[in-house]
Amino acid sequence: MSIVVKVRRDVAVSIALHPRSRGMRELFRAAEELGVELKQMHPRVKDPVLASYYSVEVADPLEAERIAARFRVCRAAEAVYVKPPDEFP
Repeated sequence: MSIVVKVRRDVAVSIALHPRSRGMRELFRAAEELGVELKQMHPRVKDPVLASYYSVEVADPLEAERIAARFRVCRAAEAVYVKPPDEFP
């Protein structure tokens, strides 16, 4: 399951200058505490809108909801959601 994290625009713009900006440190610290890897979805893109999307991959749907809930309380996160599976079970 994918968890998508959209960071605030001001944070996304500052990432280009300082990849570990103060706003992002909280998100990366949360990811480390949760034992997951937060990855930029479009790492080679310069566009600030696309650069604001990050994702985490997990296998367990319940774990995905727990992780998403943790990211939602981070100040840098504008939106966090668990992407539904591509196929029905």
